[in-house]
Amino acid sequence: MLPNYLYLTQMSYMQLPAPRWVIEAPLPLVQVLLTVWLIGFVAVLGWKIGSHLNFRTRILRDASPITDSAVLAVWRQEIESARFRKPKFKLVTSPNIQTPLSVGLFQRSIRVVLPEREYTTEELSLIFRHELIHIGREDSWNKFFLVFCSAMCWFNPLMWMAIRRSSEDLELSCDETVLLDSDDDTKQQYADLLLKTAGDEQGFTTCLSASANALRYRLKSVVAPKKKPSGALVVGLVFFLLCMSCGYVALAYGESTGAEVIYKSQSPEQYVLSSIDVGDFVCADEAALHRYLSDLRMEHISGNYSFDQEGTALSLIFDTPEGVLAVTLSDRFIKLVPLYGGKPNAEYFYLPDGADWDTLNEFIVERPVLDVHVTGTDDEYGQDFTASLSYVGLIDGHDQEALYEMDSREPPGGMFGYPANQASLSFNLPLNGNCEVEIVPLNGGSKRPACPVAHGWCFRPPSTKISAKALTGTSVCATIMGN
Repeated sequence: MLPNYLYLTQMSYMQLPAPRWVIEAPLPLVQVLLTVWLIGFVAVLGWKIGSHLNFRTRILRDASPITDSAVLAVWRQEIESARFRKPKFKLVTSPNIQTPLSVGLFQRSIRVVLPEREYTTEELSLIFRHELIHIGREDSWNKFFLVFCSAMCWFNPLMWMAIRRSSEDLELSCDETVLLDSDDDTKQQYADLLLKTAGDEQGFTTCLSASANALRYRLKSVVAPKKKPSGALVVGLVFFLLCMSCGYVALAYGESTGAEVIYKSQSPEQYVLSSIDVGDFVCADEAALHRYLSDLRMEHISGNYSFDQEGTALSLIFDTPEGVLAVTLSDRFIKLVPLYGGKPNAEYFYLPDGADWDTLNEFIVERPVLDVHVTGTDDEYGQDFTASLSYVGLIDGHDQEALYEMDSREPPGGMFGYPANQASLSFNLPLNGNCEVEIVPLNGGSKRPACPVAHGWCFRPPSTKISAKALTGTSVCATIMGN
């Protein structure tokens, strides 16, 4: 079941959003373990293939085609009963074996080999039926698959036990098929045949009687078969649990930093933040953001996950010397997608220290928004509306630097057609330092100063209200002077 289970974990429909547990391992240790495993895999697989080829060469070296007409008549009869169309395998005899067997993976190379001894017609019929069932089921390939499994998990003693029992069960299943609907005399004759032809097998061969150790196991099932539970319920339950638990544990290795992975050891100043895909936020200190990302500890993570983020996630788009880079930061993982070159290929990394949202909240802040409440001469004309800031700038003498400018596609806010004599300005973020606010009616009238305020920036700030009286129009410009 293990290889099938490993295969299923690589299918897209078996993906988990993210692993539940991540095991961290130093890269040198991972490399050593992988090297040891690879050496064992190559050694076991090479040994098994080499022993198979050596066994095949030894038994076929002195083999010769069977010419006995009586034997060939039984052979052709069993082939016809098995409904083989144009069989390409051949029947030979060899002095170097003790038990009938089949050897070879492909039909052109398969040889059904008989030892140099006399068999009755009934015995030949049972022998040929047994080997043709193996060929029809492609049991040589099944044994090769078992060998591959043993090489993959050579370090697990339970795998070797399972391989041995699986090989015996291949023969037992073939015995049951040969004796299907047979009488007791035929079963007894078949059991005697197993005893007389006890031998050995190697490699990917299938034989009538493998070894003396397996005889008791097979003879009991042949002579006095007992009805036993198939175990399908247990196997199904175990397989279900394996599938449901697959991918819950992942391996993280190869520690590096954001400076190496994100910035590729280049200057962070070459990476310009173009957008933040989370709510209506802006970066108040891009240099601090670069320092944070550069200092991140990152590790490669194994497994096949969709990494659909749950909970808090921050998506950043950078303009880099190579092109656009998308960075998505979540609680434990970070996703990098270079949107240049060929097809975008996402890379995922594990964050051993997790994301520090408190630090990020210091410079990833809400975009400034201004709420305006205008009151007319009569209370009935009072109306609330939200006016998004069209422009935020830093003025130093005659020099002016734009900190934020509203997209021309955004609809303007305001109230039209009503006389107003008072306006209250409420900023969603407190102003930084000592400021003076001046209200300028755009359709004429005198400037009106407002009260000074002093607040610092924070992620969840209280409101700051500033009032101005005697407005003669409804379209105003607020100039904030200060730090």
